[in-house]
Amino acid sequence: MDSDVEKLVWERASQVYADSLSLILSEALVGYKRTSGFDDLTRLYEATLGGETLISLRRALKLRWPASDVGDTEPYVELRSRLRSYLTHYLMRKLVFEHEDTRALRDAFFAGDLGI
Repeated sequence: MDSDVEKLVWERASQVYADSLSLILSEALVGYKRTSGFDDLTRLYEATLGGETLISLRRALKLRWPASDVGDTEPYVELRSRLRSYLTHYLMRKLVFEHEDTRALRDAFFAGDLGI
């Protein structure tokens, strides 16, 4: 996914869901099923997420996987690339289906569905 679109998804989700974002991310993580195979670690930085959203993501990850190290002092969260993609698509789909999206997010969502 394009980094600009990813940033827009996280920004819009933060604006729309605010205090409930941690709960929404927790729900998303419950539905995540890791497939076999190895995928790279990636970093989601505070510059992409925003400070409050980074805290919400850390909280949700800690609830789902209590033994994990979410880097409480770092300006980023490390995630496997498929989990990162899953969370971004989950939020984008939720925004579109709840009509809380922007024109750019809607276009990116449908372009992804069409494989463009």
